[in-house]
Amino acid sequence: MERQRLGDRPTLQAFVHNQPHLTISERLDHYCDEATFVDWEQDSPGLPDWQTSWRHLVADGTVAELTNPSEANQTREFPPPVTAPPT
Repeated sequence: MERQRLGDRPTLQAFVHNQPHLTISERLDHYCDEATFVDWEQDSPGLPDWQTSWRHLVADGTVAELTNPSEANQTREFPPPVTAPPT
């Protein structure tokens, strides 16, 4: 099965290296004590659900360097997301 991509690497890099991402990244310490990032490719074009995103984050996330990180940030031991039950 061929992988479908929502975007491409140059588009992602253009976003990361420009505003508003740059300003927010520079102030990460001011805003939070947890900041972990993850990047992956998937077979479907749709957005992943919260559980899938969480699994990738704790398994493969890159921890940001923060002045006062929480213990969870250092270990990536984040609780799974709480989602509303189906209606």
